[in-house]
Amino acid sequence: MRAADGLGVREVTLQLPAAPPPCWLRGRLLDRDGQPLTRHAPSFERFTDWELTHSDFDTLAVALLAVAPPAPGATLFDAKWTAAIDVDHASYAFRLPIDGASATHSIALVARGHVLAAASLSSDLLTPAEQDRTEPDLIVDETRLASNPASACLRLVTRESNTLRPFTHPQMFVEIHSMMANGDGHNFSVGAADPTTLVTTIAPVKPGHVVLVAKCPGFVPGWAELDAVARGEPYDVDITLDHAQRRIRGTVVDADHRPIADARVWWIEAQGTSFRRSAVDPATSAADGRFELNEVGSAAGRIAVQSTEFAPSVVDVAAGSERTTVDVVLQRGNSVVFRWAIPSDRNAPSANLRIVDADGRVVWQDWGGAYYEWRNEWPRKLTLAPGAYRYHFAIMGLADADGDFVARDGTELVIAPRSR
Repeated sequence: MRAADGLGVREVTLQLPAAPPPCWLRGRLLDRDGQPLTRHAPSFERFTDWELTHSDFDTLAVALLAVAPPAPGATLFDAKWTAAIDVDHASYAFRLPIDGASATHSIALVARGHVLAAASLSSDLLTPAEQDRTEPDLIVDETRLASNPASACLRLVTRESNTLRPFTHPQMFVEIHSMMANGDGHNFSVGAADPTTLVTTIAPVKPGHVVLVAKCPGFVPGWAELDAVARGEPYDVDITLDHAQRRIRGTVVDADHRPIADARVWWIEAQGTSFRRSAVDPATSAADGRFELNEVGSAAGRIAVQSTEFAPSVVDVAAGSERTTVDVVLQRGNSVVFRWAIPSDRNAPSANLRIVDADGRVVWQDWGGAYYEWRNEWPRKLTLAPGAYRYHFAIMGLADADGDFVARDGTELVIAPRSR
């Protein structure tokens, strides 16, 4: 509402309708003989304690679904679930809140990614009620329990570098990036560690290559990577966080000292005599060409700068803890275009591109912090200095593509898909 001019302050009373009472379903998991199912059931002998005490769709879970009851043995990877679970693991009773009842049609028990039991939910079970609804029970055919784990689990401890004590800062969070063998990716994040256990447990992740990045204000982001296979026992991962020492500021300009906007700037860490990607958030140059990299450590490194209209550049930065200023000059070059062969660029999968020069030096990389960035940009247009190069495309779900080329103005290369 809007008060008329000159009428002064008015008192307004808003009446809000009472929220409906919550609706809960309470049920039991029973075996084929109608007896309560417990964690000591013979079919659970090969399940680890972690799997039996962490409810998830790849371990042991009860879920409300917005689909018709799936058949026993089906997977729920593509199903839409509308609620998580709360399971009493001593007797395997469950209690589920109904949220958005109109979108809920069934309930299912899932173990190691496969449906063991499912049932439809009648509309009267989904109406708001003061008392728990005490059905349905789920009858479990134990012979359908999957014998092998469907996922991996990561158990992470972060440490402060000076003391090596577990890190429990409330503003810390962890990003997880996983890439499966078929090219499918999965990204998610979790909050700070549990102060009582000092452990951030992340579960589950699909088998494949996994990168974990721990971040906290005032600290240099730390990261770790591993190749995970499906197993019940967790992978133990440690990440050490160093105190941030400096900011790196600078400008990106062309040969005539005119500012270049929207250039991407990455910090590349020195590691011995070589360099490796870092988890420091990349920067983008502003309209005046200025950029800033925050929470950088004191070790030496390199700044990698990329802009579509200019040849990429790498600048070495000395070790130090003082504020550092770096000015980067980008040169004009030759336009190079990578196209997808079949059936059109619009149907091409995401890919990661790396280009090295004749001396084997990386001149272009789809950096993405600690993880390599997957881009669905076809055709890929970039600028390179004249010369000979070799490209490498890692392509989601397909075999990698490699090739040699000479960067002349207007060079076009066609990337043909090949199965793994």
